[in-house]
Amino acid sequence: MSYLPMIFVIAAATLAARVGGFHLARRSLPPTFDRFLAWVPVAAFAALAVPDIVDGPGTVPGRVLGAIAAAVVVGRSLPYWAALLSGMLVFWAIGAVA
Repeated sequence: MSYLPMIFVIAAATLAARVGGFHLARRSLPPTFDRFLAWVPVAAFAALAVPDIVDGPGTVPGRVLGAIAAAVVVGRSLPYWAALLSGMLVFWAIGAVA
């Protein structure tokens, strides 16, 4: 079986999505759609992070408390690198104790 047709279909779908995004960027969007798009990065990050918090390496308390520590740091309007560092430090500390 040749994978070439599947590769072309996926490439065409990707190109259509990118061209559509560039087309939408040139137009003024309704305020509701703008509010929706503001949450896309947050949703994408959550989709990547939550599965590892629920069922990832290390202990469950370490993962959960590390995520909480990172959320507190972000909630205090500190930079994202500080949130990443604090979450990892808590995760490693609990892993070392447990």
